[in-house]
Amino acid sequence: MSFILFLTRPHFLCIRSDKKPFVDLLDSSHNYLRISRILKCLSEMGLERLNAGFLLFVLAEQSEFGELATAGLTNSMDRWWANCLRDEGTRRRIRSVIRQVRSGELVYTRVMYEADIGSSGTTTTTTTTTTL
Repeated sequence: MSFILFLTRPHFLCIRSDKKPFVDLLDSSHNYLRISRILKCLSEMGLERLNAGFLLFVLAEQSEFGELATAGLTNSMDRWWANCLRDEGTRRRIRSVIRQVRSGELVYTRVMYEADIGSSGTTTTTTTTTTL
């Protein structure tokens, strides 16, 4: 999986190829607890803005592309990860979008993700690119 993390706001980008980009994440459910810990730590360290971008990225992958949609990962996201947001307004908004996707009312797309991430009004100046 390849992604770009902007330091002022998160922006994750999956580079698609012939192989499944998330095979390691899907095959190793023990990583879900690690993700929960990372999200909690980011919130405690004042970097909660990164959590929302990650959650929305995963939701777009699940909704539009059918990726990252295993029962275990979906359960972790719905029950734990979405609750790692301390800001009540952000948590409520993201949980609402998750509910709409799960009920079939909404297909959350990459375009919607880009609009939500861009709606913060911040400017990106520094980037870190990582390939896993």
